Amino acid sequence: MIGKIIKGRGFRGCLSYVLEKTGAEIIDTNMDGDSPRSLATEFSLSRQLRPMLNQVVCHVSLSLSPDEHLNNASWQQVIAQYLKDMDFSNNQYVAVKHTDTANHEHVHLVTSRVKMDGSVVSDSWDWTRSQKSIRKLEMDFGLASVPSSRTSDRQEETYRHIEKERISGKPTVKKQLANKISAALAYTKSLPDFIEQLNRDQIRVKVERDREGKPRGIAYKYEGVRLSGSSIGKAYSLPRILKQLEISASEIVKPNIYNLKPHISQVIMEQIKAGMAMPQFIEQLRQSGVDAYVKYTRNKKVKGISYSFGDNSIQGNELGKEFSWGGLQKYLQVSYDPVRDMPIIL
Repeated sequence: MIGKIIKGRGFRGCLSYVLEKTGAEIIDTNMDGDSPRSLATEFSLSRQLRPMLNQVVCHVSLSLSPDEHLNNASWQQVIAQYLKDMDFSNNQYVAVKHTDTANHEHVHLVTSRVKMDGSVVSDSWDWTRSQKSIRKLEMDFGLASVPSSRTSDRQEETYRHIEKERISGKPTVKKQLANKISAALAYTKSLPDFIEQLNRDQIRVKVERDREGKPRGIAYKYEGVRLSGSSIGKAYSLPRILKQLEISASEIVKPNIYNLKPHISQVIMEQIKAGMAMPQFIEQLRQSGVDAYVKYTRNKKVKGISYSFGDNSIQGNELGKEFSWGGLQKYLQVSYDPVRDMPIIL
């Protein structure tokens, strides 16, 4: 069983997330309401006892291992024991079972940290106490022991992330990165291939190095958000990436831009079409993992163009005269109209 604890400020958003899932079912509660609005109103009664407490909401999810199942009566026993172990025996609570994830039964437990006598349940070492309770419940109910997300590959999601997903209707950037990185690892066999695949998915990768040029970390940038590998999860840190690719850090040679010239020029030739406009050309390159940068003077006159791949960049004329700013137009027939194209490029 996996247990996650998320603390927050607002009951209404949390209850909406928990209750509005398809197939959600209230299986245990000591309250009268059955909707996010009515339950939030009831929770406000205990909240009024400690109006200065910010994180009044305690949201716990208890998830079974795939293919395991508990009937509602057994779940009620699990919930009662867990609440007792966590000192929530005199608190308002509602437990909702979700069956929307195939072969992955789980219960969301929403409680107020304020007891009905006005005292507050301490959150000191709550994760440790939760794990101790879960290990005992696994033994009592014959459940498989499953490591929590703190000890597994992916970082645990916060209530803020879950709430953001609920409002936006799409996974957070962190979850999207984890999924895309896992997919890239599944069918690449070297670090350059891995980076190139992520570049195709619009993910920028930066391998951080020490003074001797040895790799010491990795970071990803997607949709304007930059995250280190370890902040996404242990599986996405550089040591684990290298281990999964079955190579060692000592085998990685710092890339030289001049070794990448054939790759960049090949990408350009594959994407270029006679008569295409400069902004279209730049966008086509970007989608193929190569960034093109047009350099302007203060007077908005073009100084030249450069190309970058990963952390490396090269001037167009160094790549070859046909890849310079003038060469693109003269030899490769890319059109450029300052009035039409400059605002787009800038």
